[in-house]
Amino acid sequence: MSAIKAYIVDDDGYFLYSRTSDIETVLRAVEIEQVEYTLTPPPDDSDGWQWVGTEWVMSDKNIAKKKIADQKTIWQNIKSMRYQIITSGVYVPSINKVLHTDEVTATQYSQISSSILLGTFKPLMWKAMDGTFFEMNEAVFKELQSEMIAHTQANYAKAEFHKAVMQMMDDPLDYDYSDGWITCKKPNEATE
Repeated sequence: MSAIKAYIVDDDGYFLYSRTSDIETVLRAVEIEQVEYTLTPPPDDSDGWQWVGTEWVMSDKNIAKKKIADQKTIWQNIKSMRYQIITSGVYVPSINKVLHTDEVTATQYSQISSSILLGTFKPLMWKAMDGTFFEMNEAVFKELQSEMIAHTQANYAKAEFHKAVMQMMDDPLDYDYSDGWITCKKPNEATE
């Protein structure tokens, strides 16, 4: 005799376990245990599936677990987008240029900040994201820092907004969090 795999469910149709054996053994077991069975496998091996006559449906418990997992996934995606936007540059109006805001440049900005605090800062030639050079002086640096703080805080707030809206959705995976971010103005956009 060939083996079959039966999926054992309780009185409410919730998946309990599977049993692989010949058909007589499976039928004897379900008769002794007084449980129902189906030969149709549930969508996955979790215990959150319920057999409803002719099909498996996700139980409320499984729906809640899936929603929490999906929310965590989308929240990670939102934070990744926030990071990408925050580190993609910031526009400094007085020089009409976009300056780097990546982690390597942040270290350099920290060094400039320290030299300003120590009174040892001297203006220097600095490269903008468009490849041109300009004089980085204390006034430009302070403006840059102010723009970076505003840009970062606005995008942290936008991420929290997207998180709150996403958490209210029945299906978090359907939420489009790509709108409303505060992206860097390019020089030609800022002057128009």
